[in-house]
Amino acid sequence: MFPLNQLFSAFSFFGVVFAGVPLIWHLQAWNAGTCMYMIWTSLGCVVGFVDSIAWNEDASDKAPAWCDFAARFLVAGSVGIPASAFCMSRRLYYLTTSRDALRSSAQRQRDLAVDMSITLLIPLAVAAAGGFIASS
Repeated sequence: MFPLNQLFSAFSFFGVVFAGVPLIWHLQAWNAGTCMYMIWTSLGCVVGFVDSIAWNEDASDKAPAWCDFAARFLVAGSVGIPASAFCMSRRLYYLTTSRDALRSSAQRQRDLAVDMSITLLIPLAVAAAGGFIASS
């Protein structure tokens, strides 16, 4: 029987690889929500992979700085993934309700800035605020 921790490590590694495979196509299409969804998922799998390797059958605190980083990152990822799904839904809404088929370059840049703010700045702000709340 295959040990469960090694199985988890393998699936985490495959999660990193498979979530990143279609990223180049979505980067070319400027799908910010989809790209950030893949990035948040891949980085969450990286944290799981590193944790499963570093703490294989051992619960001692070998790397307290990594634990702090990983905990904050997982908090940011738990906000970033739903925020990315929101941006994908928002984009689909605009595509289905828009009267003009072509959007100007300025409109596309504004949409990209809004999507990146939602999918990147909000999760990072939540992770930063979580550190302040936990320390008080």
